[in-house]
Amino acid sequence: ADLAVFEDRVELGSLSIPHLTEGAGHLRAHGTYFLDGRVDGGLDVYFPALQRDPNLRLIAPAIRGSVRADVDVRVQVEDPDSIDARGDVEIENFSGPGVRVGRLLLRGTARGPLATPTVDLRAEGENIVASGATVKELRLDLDGGPSRYEAHGKLELRAEGLPRTA
Repeated sequence: ADLAVFEDRVELGSLSIPHLTEGAGHLRAHGTYFLDGRVDGGLDVYFPALQRDPNLRLIAPAIRGSVRADVDVRVQVEDPDSIDARGDVEIENFSGPGVRVGRLLLRGTARGPLATPTVDLRAEGENIVASGATVKELRLDLDGGPSRYEAHGKLELRAEGLPRTA
């Protein structure tokens, strides 16, 4: 860890935890954490096989798949209920109790009040199963804020996973 402590802040130049990824991936954090509540930091994670991580096996032994995430977040003390964030998250071949994901990619930004941020979000996915319903294909763009949001995209459901109505 590359850590420096000052009168008004703690700076984390880098924190790498290779043992969490069994040598095949990485978990890195960086940022500045101010004593007045401001945060400016990021996280870069790659777990190529969640099931190989000994800590995750203890907490959630049924989880399988890979996760990659690169996220940066900034919170200002003048407005602690606002956020400035950007990130990319990719999940592949994931399975857990009641959930399966062939592939899910989330990419976007969120800025402004936590309750109603201005967003620019892209979601793409394939073969997502939750509670018995199957999303065969997902393509979604969500833009807008803080008072109006627009979503455009494609959602293809697999019929056999849907509940029947009378």
